[in-house]
Parts: sequence; C-alpha cells; structure tokens
Amino acid sequence: MRDRQLLRSAIAEALAAVRHGDEGEALLMFERLAGSSWRTLRDTVLELAEANFEMLLTMTGSDRDDDIVISLADEDGEARSVDDLEPSQRTATRVLLALAAGRPADARTQLEIAANADDPEATGQVLAHTVTWTLEMVDTCESAGEPVPQWLQPALAG
Repeated sequence: MRDRQLLRSAIAEALAAVRHGDEGEALLMFERLAGSSWRTLRDTVLELAEANFEMLLTMTGSDRDDDIVISLADEDGEARSVDDLEPSQRTATRVLLALAAGRPADARTQLEIAANADDPEATGQVLAHTVTWTLEMVDTCESAGEPVPQWLQPALAG
C-alpha cells in the first residue's frame, strides 16, 4: 500500500508541475516515473485512468454500477470508433473503458500490448494522452466546483 501512496504522490507532484507551467520539472518527473520500470509506468497510467473515471462519474452524477456510455467524436462532432484513433490514443481509451467496465485485467492487457508494439515510445505516448485527459478533468471538476480524488489534491494547490 505504501508503494501506491508514493506513486500517487509522485504523479500528483508531476501534474502540479504541469499545471504551474514548470514544463522542465514536469518532464523530469514523468521521465522518472516512466523510466523507472515497466510496472511503474503501467501503474501510473492505471492510477490516472482510474482517477479520470472517478472524475467522469462525479461530473455525470453516476455510480460505478450504472451503465456508462462514452462516445467519441471528431472535431466536426461526427461519431468515431475507438478503432479509428491513432494507436496510443486508442490504447489510452481502451484502458479507460476497461476500468469503467470493471475489468482491470483487460486494462493491463491493453498496456502490455502497447509495450510490446514495434514503437518503443508507444507506452509513453499512452501516458501522455492519459496525463492530458487527467489535467482536463481536474480543470473541469475545479471549474464546476466538483471534487477530484483526494490523492490529486496537491495538483490543485495554487
């Protein structure tokens, strides 16, 4: 459990650095997370995706037991399939969907597929998409006066 708390603390500090415009520090922190081990990188993506799902539930007033439908649209509002997304965005989306469906093993499988892809940067790109979504969700929750997961509170500190 302590490892999870340390990981969450490191993630929140990195997100805070991004939000405060300290790109160099944020890059260094995320590089450390991503470069320390495959397990740490995987767990970072999973923690962020789970936080994103929690914030989606909060914003929609839904419960985990509710049927959750996530629709994708392009810039023109046209419906898109997950399969139409570029590979790392597709993986990040599938990780989120697997967690939303209560299937964490499937989320881990998606990340393992990305890790074994021909592109050595694929998993880092999945992390980048997930971080971007997390920052957007934190901002949306903050603007709407909705709570974010407790462990992400340091990312809100001004």
